[in-house]
Amino acid sequence: MSNIRLFKNADLPALVSVWIGHWAAAGPPPPVSLAMIEQTLLAKTFFDASSLLVAQHEGEVAGWCHYFPENQQLPANDASATVTDSGAGERAAVLGAICFSNDAGSKICDELLAAAERAVQAAGFTSLQIGPLRDRTYGYSGLAPIGHGLGVPVNDTRTSSLLSRSGYRRSKAVERLRLSTSQYRPPVNREALQLRRTTRIETTPFIPATAIAASTMAHFDIEHHCLYEHRTGTLQAQIELWTSDPEAQVMDCAESILDLGPLHDHGELSPHEFFLITSIAQSLANRRVFAIETCVDSDKKTLLDQLHAMNFETQQQGHRWEKIFS
Repeated sequence: MSNIRLFKNADLPALVSVWIGHWAAAGPPPPVSLAMIEQTLLAKTFFDASSLLVAQHEGEVAGWCHYFPENQQLPANDASATVTDSGAGERAAVLGAICFSNDAGSKICDELLAAAERAVQAAGFTSLQIGPLRDRTYGYSGLAPIGHGLGVPVNDTRTSSLLSRSGYRRSKAVERLRLSTSQYRPPVNREALQLRRTTRIETTPFIPATAIAASTMAHFDIEHHCLYEHRTGTLQAQIELWTSDPEAQVMDCAESILDLGPLHDHGELSPHEFFLITSIAQSLANRRVFAIETCVDSDKKTLLDQLHAMNFETQQQGHRWEKIFS
């Protein structure tokens, strides 16, 4: 006997167990605890239990999924919003997570996804996108193995199979890149040497402007790094780096996430931005931050080449999947 219902507080331990089991089928078991799930998702000010569906099979939790209707999204004018209008009258919702156990979950996952589709259509959305992508909206950032978010990883073959047979299509390919900061030495060229003499870097804490974004990112320390010209004080480049809040410890404190923000959409780094990123990377090992992760669309060839030139290495690939409702 199977059924789909709304989340209850008592489900939390089972949700964690299903999360670990789902991802263990695709790779190493993620180091995720009950406290981590609670801090990233359930304790957020915007969390609504009606958007988290739980699948039961013979009385046991076998899967769950979490979608985001309109009233839980960032305002349309917020630069960090990830729900976008596909066109006139078209609005996309995002399924932040779908996970299911190997045995019973595989029997009920189709029904679980169909229930999510019915819910988002009832909320007025015309399409559903699967998987966090450079997440700064939903709370999954930094939660293993999501990281910055690259949609559905290619090694999660069970979810890819579910989406294929449910009529979803791959709308975007994404790459996860990683840079080791231990003994890191940035590329040396004449331009970098000149910038080292003529610029300075200032770092300040950053708090997102909207209440939802601030709540979403509460388990991170967000650093705003700016490169200024010494003589005139002119701003030359700026980026954000996310490190784990040591009290929350959702993400390993030795890891960090590079948020390229508008630089990603531009598709190319200026020499100043290139220099700023490499300079920050060189200093992180002294703070016991030994890795930087970022996610880039696979079609951003110039940006990918620039990151590879910094010694970022592609670690994983994923896809954003989408279904447009007729």
